[in-house]
Amino acid sequence: MAIIVTGLINGCMEAPKPQEHIAKSSDKYMMKSLIKYVKWGTNNPDIIVKKVYISGIKGHTDRSVAAAYSEYKSKFDSISENMTSGYIQAAKKRGNVVKLYKHLVSDALSKATPRSFSIERGYDWYSYSLDPSLVEYTKDGNIVSVMLQKHKVSSMKMMSGGKAYLHYRYTEIITGKSARKLEYAIGNNTLSNGFIRNM
Repeated sequence: MAIIVTGLINGCMEAPKPQEHIAKSSDKYMMKSLIKYVKWGTNNPDIIVKKVYISGIKGHTDRSVAAAYSEYKSKFDSISENMTSGYIQAAKKRGNVVKLYKHLVSDALSKATPRSFSIERGYDWYSYSLDPSLVEYTKDGNIVSVMLQKHKVSSMKMMSGGKAYLHYRYTEIITGKSARKLEYAIGNNTLSNGFIRNM
């Protein structure tokens, strides 16, 4: 059975061409640094999304949503991946600071931003708290960009009559005005309580 993954992200069936996305972004530097990691963008030029089929990397589907999340947490480390390293390096290169936050901050930040995938009730589940999050700040403490990991698990009927669960991860880089709005959406206490370390 073939599994078809479409590029529908925030209303775009196809990615803008990289140069078009960069040209329209208010943070051209970060977009130029990271767009090489993604195969499609969004209709917001200040956001890019990388969609990864986690079940494909693991080599199998899951028997439940809980099993999918549990195996992900035991086997994957989004902080050590190439796109994360590229994000941190790009932020530091322009003289900014990147801070690592706990899952509770990831959840709060994700809830304050648009979801880059659709959810069909009864067939899809999502989680915002499986990974830590990264926030880029100026030296004056202003938010410049955010890196979030959002997860979706979809159910699929099997020929045997049972169900299989397909796990996807969406890495979102949010910059420009969309990132700055988060300063007003997230309380200082949430950020302080969830802070882990500078990267």
